[in-house]
Amino acid sequence: MYLLYLNLLSFEVKEVISDVAKEKNAKFIDASLAKYSINDYSEFMDFDFEVSDGTDKVKMDGVRISLIGEHQIRNAITALLAVKEYAGSHANRYR
Repeated sequence: MYLLYLNLLSFEVKEVISDVAKEKNAKFIDASLAKYSINDYSEFMDFDFEVSDGTDKVKMDGVRISLIGEHQIRNAITALLAVKEYAGSHANRYR
């Protein structure tokens, strides 16, 4: 089980979410640490992002989504990190 969130939450809320993750033996992924830059804000949103939790670093350039709005970029980053984590945790299952 993994817990992810992205919105800019207060320190207290982050702490509660982190504590719940520990109680459930789940990995807490703080997607709000992602740094992103918007390359194109038109019909398609084109952006680059990178995030590091100290042990793992993810960097993607030229990500393109058809949803408009900066909040959609934050949602896409959360989804991409979830897929990356899921794929990584199941990598040996399909070999």
